[in-house]
Amino acid sequence: MNIINLKDDFKMIFQDENIEKHLLKYYIPEHLDRIQKSLIAPNLYTSIRIGDYKLTREQVYNNLNDHFNPLNSNNNNNNNNNNNNNNNNTNNNNDYKLITINDIINDKQNHVNVQHSLFRNTLFIKTKGPFKIEPKYQQVLVDLKCGEAVYRGSNIFAPGILGSNNFIKRGEMVSVFVVLPQHMKGFTKGLCFTGEYQGETIFIGNGICKLDRSEFNNTPKGLAIEMTERIYIAPPLNDVLEDQVYIQHLPSILTVYQLDLKPNDRVLDMCASPGGKTTLIAMILKQFPEYKSSENPVIAIDKKKVKTAKIQDLAKRFSLDNIQTFARDSAQLLKPVEGQQQQQFHKEQFDKILLDAPCSCLGNKPNFVESSLLKDLENTASFQRRLLMVAYDLLKVGGTLVYSTCTINPEENEENVSYILKQYPSSLKLVRQSPHIANEGLTTTSLSEDNAKLVQRFDPSNESLGTIGFFISKFIKY
Repeated sequence: MNIINLKDDFKMIFQDENIEKHLLKYYIPEHLDRIQKSLIAPNLYTSIRIGDYKLTREQVYNNLNDHFNPLNSNNNNNNNNNNNNNNNNTNNNNDYKLITINDIINDKQNHVNVQHSLFRNTLFIKTKGPFKIEPKYQQVLVDLKCGEAVYRGSNIFAPGILGSNNFIKRGEMVSVFVVLPQHMKGFTKGLCFTGEYQGETIFIGNGICKLDRSEFNNTPKGLAIEMTERIYIAPPLNDVLEDQVYIQHLPSILTVYQLDLKPNDRVLDMCASPGGKTTLIAMILKQFPEYKSSENPVIAIDKKKVKTAKIQDLAKRFSLDNIQTFARDSAQLLKPVEGQQQQQFHKEQFDKILLDAPCSCLGNKPNFVESSLLKDLENTASFQRRLLMVAYDLLKVGGTLVYSTCTINPEENEENVSYILKQYPSSLKLVRQSPHIANEGLTTTSLSEDNAKLVQRFDPSNESLGTIGFFISKFIKY
């Protein structure tokens, strides 16, 4: 059996080799190699953002501990019962300890200024691993997305199973492998085989089967395998305190804080779905005693009604009544629309604009195989420039624009920052961010060395932060 992640050189695979060639214009080979290796792992921390503005961090901290205490107790009992197990290190020290943003960054940059609101509204849990797990049981094959979800802490549900050994029974231990997309040609879901599967796979851990093999294909939903021996251990937070907390990447949270919100700000979120950043903006505004929801709601835009509905659902989940959504193309916001019921936008309307632009998502992790094409990256960067131009026009003089992406592609990051600055050299300025805890921008781009110091590049190969790949830039209009 060809298990590629048990080899030392395993890293995220670009299906389009032209993307790798493109990125090597900006990264030295050793750096890109480190990034690809880091992208196959989950985040170093699970970021928990308080969603209910009426709750204190202490209340949520206690509620989460109430959830985790039985799990921690069960983990300790399992460890005591397995002292003679050679693989005992795989599940030891599985306590879920809540920490603060200061615990993450104080030993990185002691001079970093953390806003009180950021400290108050967040909690974190460190991921454990990687652990050395041996694939020693009957084999189950799953699809790529299922395997990546396991690295994030999920169990395996029936729809994700592609095939297995013939005679697997409920209650038996199984070893789980991901079949790579490039080997799916001619592959039939429901495959049964004897012995070892001969294709190229990624091993993701062992677990207890909750279904007989015959039930795998006949079960449209439901738990199929409970993962008990994981390579990475992340906290199980699905459906936990849903009306109180929201799982959100640390860079995404920091993006909102770069807006430096004030109670009288008119705020626009240009590409808002699914609403994580929008609801954080709304919550921060709600925490100002003088803020009036009815007079100054957050305006959230996304192109399709199904996406704006998700934003409203999230707002209701956290009892936020200060968000207005519009199903519009953000690239066309300044064009007149017919009908009195349609919201009309005009130049210099907003004090603060967040443009978390649609991007190539090359920073997402865990990501075993990247299927994007180079032409997709080029088209995306071009569209982002259109959005930046519209954002500039919508922004008031003296206003703040924050532009962010979740990609490692410099063409969508530093190069776009350089582009918009060249369009408005006397009226748009890149400014310092607070807190600035990530890497500076790449100097192999057209962005000047001074300006590169002002952007934040969350490099996934930065082992001290261990985040997704992400980019943040902050502008002031003059």
